Amino acid sequence: MYGLFLFSLIGAGISIILLQIVIGQFGIRTEALEQHYSFLYVILFLLISGTFFHVMARSIITRLRSLREHMFHYREGRLDVRIADRTDDEIGDLARSVNEMAASLQGSLERELLSERMKVELIAGISHDLRTPLTSLTGYLGLLHSSLQDASQASIDYAEICERKTRELSTQIEALLEYSYMEVPASPLHKVSLNLVALTEQVVVDFIPQMEREGIDWELAGERVLPVNVDPNLIVRVFHNLIANSLTHGKEGERIRIECQRSADGFAQVQVVNYGAPIDAKELPHIFERGYRGSDAHSLHCDGRGIGLSVALKIIELHEGRLEVHSDSAQTCFTVILPLAPG
Repeated sequence: MYGLFLFSLIGAGISIILLQIVIGQFGIRTEALEQHYSFLYVILFLLISGTFFHVMARSIITRLRSLREHMFHYREGRLDVRIADRTDDEIGDLARSVNEMAASLQGSLERELLSERMKVELIAGISHDLRTPLTSLTGYLGLLHSSLQDASQASIDYAEICERKTRELSTQIEALLEYSYMEVPASPLHKVSLNLVALTEQVVVDFIPQMEREGIDWELAGERVLPVNVDPNLIVRVFHNLIANSLTHGKEGERIRIECQRSADGFAQVQVVNYGAPIDAKELPHIFERGYRGSDAHSLHCDGRGIGLSVALKIIELHEGRLEVHSDSAQTCFTVILPLAPG
């Protein structure tokens, strides 16, 4: 600031000298002007120096404001913004240093996110590969256990232990899978064209041993072909959560119904319906919230951790669809709505 003030004074002095030279060119004696109008020179000097100071100070303040605005962007996480100041002075040096700092932070953050995403996707891949055979194994162990009436007590005990431990392992794998879907919500979708009805039926088959063991009937009705473009692994996760939830929540009804429909406005609809006890009306607006477990946690979230339905909703929203729920004294219905594939 001191240098700016000094430069303004020098600029004002040079301007007055140039003015005197110009006046002298017209034959006017500057000595007489200085004797009679010296106060005008003082005022002129102050005006010119003040103008110089204002113009230069305004330029510096504008550049400092730009620096401040960019720092606000960085505070909000927008590290891709850069300061366009290439002047060769202290402020320019500061701007370049800030740009280098932002670039370094952005690179570090991107590498950290990539590493975290790869780790979580690895967990998701392993969990997904283990889940399907383990679900079937759990179901068939249950059937084996129930068919050992004539076996020795030791064999029955061994089968019961195997079934219990398999269920515990399945619960842990489900927890890992849910965690991976919640932690990497922005992962790219790997969409393929498929029949949504066939995919839903494939998920139902995994639950047949459990439904037979618990005496629950099931029905797949409606359309037989609903072409969609979706990420099959994620959509399988959705129907797995909804069917598991319905089996737990609808035990009293002893039946679940899955109905596939094609809406007039170009959407595929799959309804997962159970006929057990209804969900409390006060809890309905909250059941898709992460961590919400309600008065009966196992009836609202099949994993008991309050994330199963929130994961399902997030996946459907990634596919530009909707997940709706309706519950009354007659039935509880979860409706998956996805865009139909063009053509």
